Amino acid sequence: MKERNELSVSFIVPVYNVPRRLLQRCLLSIIRAASVLKSYEIIVIDDGSDHLYSPASVVEQIAGAPICYVRNEVNEGLSVSRNIALNLSKKEYVQFVDADDFLIASNEQQLFSLCVDTRADLIAFRMKSVCTEDSDNTILTNIPKHSLQKLVCYDGTGPDYAAHHNLCASVCAYLFRRNLVADTLRFTPGLLREDEEFTTLLFLRTQHLVVTSIICYAYYQRSGSIMQTRSDEHVMRLLNDAMLTASKLSVLANHYQGMQAAMLCRKSAMLTSDILFNMMQWLPHYADFRKGYKRLQEQNLLPIKYMKNSDVKHRVFRFITSTLMGASLCWVIYRLYAFCFSKQSKR
Repeated sequence: MKERNELSVSFIVPVYNVPRRLLQRCLLSIIRAASVLKSYEIIVIDDGSDHLYSPASVVEQIAGAPICYVRNEVNEGLSVSRNIALNLSKKEYVQFVDADDFLIASNEQQLFSLCVDTRADLIAFRMKSVCTEDSDNTILTNIPKHSLQKLVCYDGTGPDYAAHHNLCASVCAYLFRRNLVADTLRFTPGLLREDEEFTTLLFLRTQHLVVTSIICYAYYQRSGSIMQTRSDEHVMRLLNDAMLTASKLSVLANHYQGMQAAMLCRKSAMLTSDILFNMMQWLPHYADFRKGYKRLQEQNLLPIKYMKNSDVKHRVFRFITSTLMGASLCWVIYRLYAFCFSKQSKR
């Protein structure tokens, strides 16, 4: 086995109005995990945080760590912050870590060993959702032991895997070579679901993918974070951005063949399914649901494209929602269920 300290990693941490204690926990977890590496850097991009949160003061308190701190004077969005950091990154591999999440250090070090052994272009690992601000040592005790025994679940190409499996949308679930993105693949500014497009295109370029069962990443479900916000305006932006991404991937599939085309079609179909279900969840007015359905039709996303190896549930959903009448029936059933459930919970 090669020594794991051969690896060099750029850790990218975008931060915007994250409590200092959470940012500190995040940075310290990276430093602990990276202590076995040949070299590493932590790039903290402060996207115009309010002075109350003061990410710079957290960075200043951590002495001796190779942290590069950059501040945007105005809030430009997550995509812009990540792109700035990618342009600054200099190490062989890249890993994104959100500022309110953290790495499980000992498991992350297992990941580094696996990366050195396989020399994969991209390694997909597991994430664990947490709702507390406990340290990673506390979280680690709750992880099943079998997750460290079966290290490799898949070893092959990115397109082949993505053509037959659903992908984790979050870019934080991957460790990948910097040269995979080079200077040509970046996040689309302004999107709320920017990871959906980026991770799909990342897999499209991946010739050597390893999927592992190791749980390396603790995802903190914090109220007020981007993906926890559910205002009407936010909901419409989420749906519109998802439609835009699904349409772009569907069009892109026409320029590829084989597994690359299949993976793009599958991702577009899965996104379309998610959009339809989210419309049922988030749009209580039928006129809005009907308008959204018509827009999906105009973008040639409906009926949902056929996917190989799809389960029965998806095939049934695809068949029923192939017409506006069927999709409308699903919307009515879901709204009735939501109404009855809300009535019952108030008792």
